[in-house]
Amino acid sequence: FNIDVYKYTKLFNKVVSHLKSYKVAKFDIENLSMLDLMDPNLVNAFYLEKLGCLSSLYETFMKDSRSSKTLAFYNNHLFEPMKLLKEISKEPIKIDLSTILDDNHFKSISKMVKDGNTCLSFDVARLKNGRLSTRRGTLSVFTLSKKLRRCIIAEDDFLICHIDYVSFQPRIAIFLTNDEQFKDKFQDVDDLYSLFDGNRDDNKIQLISWLFSNQPNEQFDKKMRSIIDLRRTIYNKLQNQPIENIYGRPLNVSKDNKENIVFQNYIATTESDCLFDVFGEVYRFLNGRKSKIMFPFHDSIVFK
Repeated sequence: FNIDVYKYTKLFNKVVSHLKSYKVAKFDIENLSMLDLMDPNLVNAFYLEKLGCLSSLYETFMKDSRSSKTLAFYNNHLFEPMKLLKEISKEPIKIDLSTILDDNHFKSISKMVKDGNTCLSFDVARLKNGRLSTRRGTLSVFTLSKKLRRCIIAEDDFLICHIDYVSFQPRIAIFLTNDEQFKDKFQDVDDLYSLFDGNRDDNKIQLISWLFSNQPNEQFDKKMRSIIDLRRTIYNKLQNQPIENIYGRPLNVSKDNKENIVFQNYIATTESDCLFDVFGEVYRFLNGRKSKIMFPFHDSIVFK
């Protein structure tokens, strides 16, 4: 990473200024990227910078071995998803402002809408749990309430389809354990929460709460004992060395964090990285088809 970011940024700005000096442009200068002017061998590294991934890590790269592992992780695992997200961000999303009744929300969202459309810009590095976020100045689809999400509408001849994993985080925890008999119990189970005593909807809330807290629950403590063992194994490992999830992502936690916080970060980042893998596969599958991915959404994907 012996790269002079300042030099290339300055050069890029000079080239753009020069091109803008012509009265007639032969290509769209506004959408010109620094990447278009660079040696292909540098595009990989600079793409991380463009998405805000490299800047916060570069300062400690030479000092901290964990930083080099983080850079390697972004380079090896997230580079393709980041490229695909850039492609998705070019596609306008149709917004119906008439569905927004609250004046404050209307004002904030309407600023990001032009001619009934908006475009998203994604950040894969800002959140500790590995989930996507949107960059400033674009519609924050991940924090919109269900009611406000109604403003996102389909284009003519399209429908919006939102597909998610069922009880994804508990299933990740189950299948990360080393207890094969325990995992076999859940292998072909469609509704995980119906396996336990009591109301199914109550079980869902209680299981998620139990999973990421140190609060006892007699039923789950007994039937999900292997997850407790997994949680302790991960935490004990952190006491001796930095830890990574199964995808090689270095976790942004320390041994000073509580056991449940470490475990929550481990499961959440694994969930995010698993979805990034699926996102790439589905994107390639839909290549050349009318249906497209609009955007990933936590443990799910929104299609049109």
